[in-house]
Amino acid sequence: MTGAHLDTTTAGPGINDNGSGSAAILEVALAVARTGFAPDRHLRFAWWGAEELGLRGSQYYVNNLPAAERSRIKQYLNFDMVGSPNAGYFVYDGDNSDGVGAGPGPAGSAQIEQTIQAYFTSIGVPTRGTDFDGRSDYGPFISVGIPAGGTFTGAEGVKTSAQVTLWGGTAGQAFDSCYHRSCDTTANINDTALDRNADAIAYTVWALAQPATPPPGTTVYSDTFETATGWTTNPAGTDTATAGRWERGDPAATSSSGIATQLGTTVSGSYDLVTGPLAGSSAGDHDLDGGVSTIQSPAITLPSTGTLTLSFAWYLAHLNNSSSADYLRVRVVGTNTVTALNVAGAATNRAASWQTASADISTLRGQTVRIVIDAADASTASLVEAAVDDVRIVQS
Repeated sequence: MTGAHLDTTTAGPGINDNGSGSAAILEVALAVARTGFAPDRHLRFAWWGAEELGLRGSQYYVNNLPAAERSRIKQYLNFDMVGSPNAGYFVYDGDNSDGVGAGPGPAGSAQIEQTIQAYFTSIGVPTRGTDFDGRSDYGPFISVGIPAGGTFTGAEGVKTSAQVTLWGGTAGQAFDSCYHRSCDTTANINDTALDRNADAIAYTVWALAQPATPPPGTTVYSDTFETATGWTTNPAGTDTATAGRWERGDPAATSSSGIATQLGTTVSGSYDLVTGPLAGSSAGDHDLDGGVSTIQSPAITLPSTGTLTLSFAWYLAHLNNSSSADYLRVRVVGTNTVTALNVAGAATNRAASWQTASADISTLRGQTVRIVIDAADASTASLVEAAVDDVRIVQS
């Protein structure tokens, strides 16, 4: 379910707060209709009234849902102020990796946060967390245990010099100096921020509504890693990792200060590809250390016709001692190479949570290829874990 509030204060016209969020989710709803998107999960869009009077619309909705209807809402996405003129790029901190304020959202909130972060990472825009402080319409949902998340570009808070380094803009000024004022007009919108957030909303709706659903067509190759199928570690002899190298394994769950660093459950079955499956006495005992680790599939002969799509499940987890030097990368290598995933670390806590990815590899038609997965712990003393499961290539 996706929502935004329609009302504003009596002081101003409310174009950023919250015409921006309302318009963005309306455009996503229209895109769903235009494209004929028909996911496995049902979609709901809501425009709330009386948010500024105390979340009255969303609270009434949640309070009056029968228990059976409430249980059907698996995740709630909220968008309130997504076009602030001195914009920041904030994502609700579903896993409490920032360790600030109200704590984590209900189970499933971390997946929302990481899905949104994955989009912004793909366009090269860094994000930072924002607390579930109860100021918007996600509040009634998380109070009854429904996972929630969303984005926010800032209100009356003042942008710091460090945030200017991340996002540009003006230090010492509010993210939205017209917040709850008469100047919150159409001139008070940052078009770039609004466009990026609208795209992030669409990406997240699509990704969460159709989780781990393989594309239709003929399966060319698949591996759930329940049996050994010939994947090779350090295939080029150039790996530098000293511990936590890739292997096919039955992973043990690990965590550090409440942050899940390795999941003990796979997407299907009991095995996956994972960087050091053992737990040890602490989270850092068997994590990836010292450099790069690589694992490579057996040779795969691709058909010469049709659209070829690679899909797989993945996660990258790290603590706030990570940096952009750490990464998880998935490539398909033939006479040319297609990079299907390239996710960098950052100096924030990132909890392990399965996500899905897919890539068009049709440029490799007719070739014999290998899937190459590599991960790096290239930051000093950083804790990094990664995993991949349910790899599939489909011809359609």
